Amino acid sequence: MDNLKERFFAQYWGVECGAYEFNRRIGIFNVGIEVDIFKIEYLKLKSIESITDDDHEYVTNHIGDGEYGEAFAFEFLRSLGYLVPFMGMSEDELVKKGWVKIVE
Repeated sequence: MDNLKERFFAQYWGVECGAYEFNRRIGIFNVGIEVDIFKIEYLKLKSIESITDDDHEYVTNHIGDGEYGEAFAFEFLRSLGYLVPFMGMSEDELVKKGWVKIVE
């Protein structure tokens, strides 16, 4: 696993989205807690395009626009299993790299 992929996966530490093959079956586990981050094959994440009205409203109304507003918003969305931008890579790029599979 290259360093960039490790850094991407680490952002989702504690979120139940890490796919890991065990006994020839893929299971989904909490990243870094239930499964070592180096064993994770990909993350199963929701597209930001599918954000719920409630999640959108929370981000809009409860997370400020200040200096750290965007960072807090991204952290909140990651904690809910949404795919957010990483190092300038788009959702499509992350999927093509095999790091992410989009779920509904």
